[in-house]
Amino acid sequence: LQRRFHLLEGDRKAFYEASQWTIKQNKETLELMKEENKHFREALALLQKDRGVAANQGAGNTVERLTAEVNELKKRYNELKH
Repeated sequence: LQRRFHLLEGDRKAFYEASQWTIKQNKETLELMKEENKHFREALALLQKDRGVAANQGAGNTVERLTAEVNELKKRYNELKH
């Protein structure tokens, strides 16, 4: 019985360590995605500022693509957050 208890305790410890490692990895990924999201938002803001409303019609594909990327990153961020 003590041997079984000892084995179960080892399993619990291994599971705990694996869980902590996963949590750490997820936090690191989340921070990277936040930073990437920030850069995309800054790039989008610069494009919108530099080109103005009239020029954005010509660069609509670029703005739409960046907007789609920002939205995808938001989605991934929210999925990792929850």
